[in-house]
Amino acid sequence: MDSERVMLVRRRRSPLMMVSAVVAISLLIVIGTKPQARGSSLNKKGEAAAYYGASLSAEECGGGALWAYSIPDAQGSEVLAAPGCPVKLHVAGDAVARWGLSRVWSGAAAIPGPGDRKPQSSVYREGESFATATLWEPGLYRIEATTARTGLVLSTLLRCLYVRKEVRDMTAAERAAYLEALEVVATTSTARGKELYGPGYQSVGDLVVRHLEGSGNILLDELHDGLGFLSQHSALSNEFEKSLQAIDPSVALPYWDFTRDRVGDDMASIALLNPELWGGGGENNENNENENDKGLFEALPTIPRQGDAGFDPKWGVATNAYGYLRSPWNLNPEPRVARFWGLCGVEDETTGWPRCESHRLALETRDLGSFLQYIQGPPHGTVHMMVGGLGLECDPGLGKASTLFFKHNVQLMWRMGLVRMPTRCGSDAPCHYECVRGPQDDAWWHAHYFASGTALRVFPGLAETTRTQRRVVLDAACGPATKWRWGEHAGADSPWDPSFWPMHPTLDRLYQFKRLIDPDFSTTPWGIVNRTDRPWVDCKWEPMSSCKGHHAHDLTAYVTTYLDDDGVYKARALTNQEMLDAADPRAYRLDYIYASFRWDHCHDFQDLLAAIPGMEKERRWTPTSSWNTPIKAQQSRLCDAHGVYAAEGYCDSRALPVVEGADVVAYRDGSAVLGFSEYAVTLEGSYTFWFSSAANRDIFVVSPHRFVPKLGGFCAFGLSGADPVNPYGDRLTLSDLHNMPVDPTSFWVDVNGDLYFFRGREAKNMFLDAINNGTDLIASATANWLRLIRDLPCVSDAIFNTNCFFSYNL
Repeated sequence: MDSERVMLVRRRRSPLMMVSAVVAISLLIVIGTKPQARGSSLNKKGEAAAYYGASLSAEECGGGALWAYSIPDAQGSEVLAAPGCPVKLHVAGDAVARWGLSRVWSGAAAIPGPGDRKPQSSVYREGESFATATLWEPGLYRIEATTARTGLVLSTLLRCLYVRKEVRDMTAAERAAYLEALEVVATTSTARGKELYGPGYQSVGDLVVRHLEGSGNILLDELHDGLGFLSQHSALSNEFEKSLQAIDPSVALPYWDFTRDRVGDDMASIALLNPELWGGGGENNENNENENDKGLFEALPTIPRQGDAGFDPKWGVATNAYGYLRSPWNLNPEPRVARFWGLCGVEDETTGWPRCESHRLALETRDLGSFLQYIQGPPHGTVHMMVGGLGLECDPGLGKASTLFFKHNVQLMWRMGLVRMPTRCGSDAPCHYECVRGPQDDAWWHAHYFASGTALRVFPGLAETTRTQRRVVLDAACGPATKWRWGEHAGADSPWDPSFWPMHPTLDRLYQFKRLIDPDFSTTPWGIVNRTDRPWVDCKWEPMSSCKGHHAHDLTAYVTTYLDDDGVYKARALTNQEMLDAADPRAYRLDYIYASFRWDHCHDFQDLLAAIPGMEKERRWTPTSSWNTPIKAQQSRLCDAHGVYAAEGYCDSRALPVVEGADVVAYRDGSAVLGFSEYAVTLEGSYTFWFSSAANRDIFVVSPHRFVPKLGGFCAFGLSGADPVNPYGDRLTLSDLHNMPVDPTSFWVDVNGDLYFFRGREAKNMFLDAINNGTDLIASATANWLRLIRDLPCVSDAIFNTNCFFSYNL
């Protein structure tokens, strides 16, 4: 169609449109043969070249929210491949002669692993054009398919990351693999496990001891009650996850979204969930008896005791008075892991199960310090107290005085030297706490504890307790006849309970979500929290200690696997600040992601979800979708070098749309139409095309090779060498392209549907006249273009015109 009769139409833009997410698509690169001579008639001309090609597609595998993460080593759009999850590959348009797999990074991951037991990443050929790729180590990989007919090398990038799912969303196979690995780390010593599974193995016993050493320090708690809580436990979760993966490299640690267990007043789902995943114990335990003999607990051993054959001598520093690996203040003489489900029958807003509202309040905090302080309480800590609970001869009065209050006060009294723990207990020597004064000495306790400046700095609420509440606490703490017990979850020995491990990834996920919806919330310096307009401290134990473990520069007590600046996953202890920075989805450096950032059961989260750029992908995402399937087609002999071409940043700025945003599909209907960023598609190489409608965008996505402009969208007449304005011919260089700006209203679509642009109406007419007279300017322009891009790193990186145009009315 004659372009003089075509006007570039600006379509009205709706103010309600939101910028759509970039859609990654497969780009077909074609290799031309020697052109045939054209006939004298435009309508009867032969093909300028015979084009052959193929396209490669890959399907995500693992079900993670990769769209939410920006990873520093990203090289364009990638397909998610969880370790051990087979990615389906397919080449359309040609058979495959050879499949290849390579790691993009320069070095191997320096992560302890199970050695020879670890499967090798591989591509398995399933047919002439089908294959599956299975990866086993986190990283960035390239899959290549060499076509049989043309020798074209097609490739795509696979991003291998572990995917943490909610425990109820795991498949049956995923849940079974997790529980089997969990049983191994709970029943196999570290020494034996390293023999069987490699240096990355660690037993639960060793991890419990390290948790006890950090939490049972008489001067302070290095892992809790301070700003280091989240980073310390995220590192602990990562180290535990690595132990599971030493046994089975496909296992990812799940998270337990406990807000799903308490919507309204219904807690039935907790009792239903618990036996299946990590043992028994329901909220209907009227006798306060230990209920932990169901499900997973049936396979778990008893807690190790000093003097037992399997007791490691190095554990002796972390035992209670009975010799068990328990908190010093947990005087439970029973060998089984204890779980009592509840707080003497009392539940209020302080001790109740976390709801959506408590997590919403965490997300509404204004600074990082406030967020880190708050999540230790109602969004998380009450789960520990409800699951661990208080049992046996539990005085209801103790519950009414607030069991959570009592539990923390026992620790504080112990750390202040007001309560002493027995050193040795046995069947012939019953144990109880020893107070320096009797519970009846109200005046002494008031002066030395309830009104003490040190105690009030740690627990300001002490000043508000009634005399009756104080007496209940003191009678329980100091009375020799007390026989109450609390479960493992309520103390520093909580990692013994299998439900401990999926708890803290829930908070890690909440932190990542906070970063997504409020990226500027962390502007307040570490350690300064605006809490009722007064500065806060790094930890609550500051009056008694230096808050070791809670400063920004303090190392976490555990090793974390992270992506270093060289693009390699390494393992070391990060500082608290490094740990939180590595978990920032905007510059993500950890080796796992979360499956979803949805809270469908939390109705008041919907406005927060809408605030995340690209959240529409989350809403329409399914595990088998291929919306994020980037494909890169390469001519192998041109892809060995890496270089930068002269025109980069001038005529082909990646920040601008191709052909000033004109809809390249609409040209096939004879219309020069402006597209919108709402309907954007980005090709490999970061070139963006705009479309005037979703329908045109979707047409382009199916077969982009049919619609991308030929010759990069530069002037076909100028590239042919026949243009008197640009008579350079085969002497053209890439830096000359700025001398060939085009007018997007001067275009031509030939009988093959190929789109060409010109610097204006005159250039277009001279070009078409030459073709009608038998001069094949398409052949010469194509030859010059291929010569110009020959030295580019890859054919698919061929530049597109985004910034060199004559002025025209958009």
